[in-house]
Amino acid sequence: MSTRPQPSDRSVPVSTVTLFRLSGVAVMVGMTVFGIGSLLTGRAGGVAEYLDPLVRTDDLAKLFGSLIFLIGLPGLYAFQSDRAGRLGLAGFLLLFFGIAVLEVSTEVTFAFVGPMLAAHQETQFLLQGGLEPHLGKGFLAYFMPSLLATLLGFIAFGIATFRARVYPRWAAVLIAIGEVATIVMGPLKSVPSGPIRLDRMGILATALGFVWCGWRLLRQATADVGSSSSGRAGGMAGLRAAVVSLTLMRVVAVLAGLFFLATIPQAISPWGALHFGTGVRALPLHRWHAALAGGPDLGMAVVLFYLAWRPLKAPLAVQSLAIGVLVFLGANAPFVPRFATWAWIAIPVVLVVALYPRRRDLLNRPWSAGVSWPLFGMGVLVAIFLLPDTVRSFAAQVQNPGDLQWASAAEHLIHLSVIAVLAGMNRPGARLLGLVAGAVLAFLGAAAITVPGDPGSWGTFWGGLAIVGGLGIAATAAAHWGRLPGTGLADMNLGYQDG
Repeated sequence: MSTRPQPSDRSVPVSTVTLFRLSGVAVMVGMTVFGIGSLLTGRAGGVAEYLDPLVRTDDLAKLFGSLIFLIGLPGLYAFQSDRAGRLGLAGFLLLFFGIAVLEVSTEVTFAFVGPMLAAHQETQFLLQGGLEPHLGKGFLAYFMPSLLATLLGFIAFGIATFRARVYPRWAAVLIAIGEVATIVMGPLKSVPSGPIRLDRMGILATALGFVWCGWRLLRQATADVGSSSSGRAGGMAGLRAAVVSLTLMRVVAVLAGLFFLATIPQAISPWGALHFGTGVRALPLHRWHAALAGGPDLGMAVVLFYLAWRPLKAPLAVQSLAIGVLVFLGANAPFVPRFATWAWIAIPVVLVVALYPRRRDLLNRPWSAGVSWPLFGMGVLVAIFLLPDTVRSFAAQVQNPGDLQWASAAEHLIHLSVIAVLAGMNRPGARLLGLVAGAVLAFLGAAAITVPGDPGSWGTFWGGLAIVGGLGIAATAAAHWGRLPGTGLADMNLGYQDG
């Protein structure tokens, strides 16, 4: 008896179907652009490579193709997540971050920096032997692991897809072996074949496999709309839809949390110099502001990881993320030139909020379940403590429009104040916010003591007071942990009437 799932087994509500449709389209478009671009990679090395007009076309195609593909990859994985198992999850994570580093973050350098250096005789020596060796050991340590992660990600994702039997198995085989074939076919690079590289045929095979999976996702999600409206599909279809939606949210929450972990170097800058790969040591000019930006962002990473672990246990934490996005936009937009080019930073958090299954809960008033007066009082004191610095930061930003660190400082101070006050509510997730607010406040206190002379620093006395207050909030929140009602899958609105 075949174990291949029938269309009725994957019934999903219309709102989730739309998400899967868009994911399928993104995978198809992204991998088509990426695959074609990979075939046009130049053969020359050094300066000649970057003077080849095909090189920039190839790099831009891989950059934008990868970006579009990564937008659809979470949906492609979520559709088969209940059958792909842990290997599928591991393959998805490796593939996502491997491509994000290998193609998205580095192709910008190759597409713009390389041709610019090649165009000026004074800088052409930097391209002798390739651009990568001249970017320093730090870049190679950042770049090389992504090669391995991408390779392992393709293999693991392909094998898991083959075993899941949701997408065509022949497409899964192409995904699993395509990158390996590219390595094996490396000697064909020198074979004359016009602008098309024969050694890149393995990448084209991988792209074909993903394009077909995206097409199957688009067709099957569309076909499932009718079955989701049948009476038999009602309860179980809604439950399955809830599981799929939760899985997708958890995946995006993990990715967003890892995104914010990138601020670790900023957060720890008060305690030492930073290295920049070229052998040059540089101390940040404003280590306090670096810590003020990095510390709260690490707190946000903790919230995101908790939501990935217990997605329905902390609706107030999701509300705090939504408020954080509004604060980010409101505090920075008036001062940052071409702010739209930076607003994408909020996209990971926006996706987590948008994918939250119980969206109606996010409209409830934070105090609807009552208030914990000890924690609420502490939160108000924290907000009062941070208010003067917030006002001074905005004033400094107005006086120094070119120094955008002050707007960033005000943004993080406001968000920390909001989290501290929300910790005094009695809705699920409040105690998590209390632990995060307390830890961040204590961390910033330690940073202030370390760099008391930096512009904006709280100094030794107020830094010590922040440590005491932060530990007090965290201890009180921990003491009240578990006293709030939770939220389970059984309580979900399976019909998604709230849209």
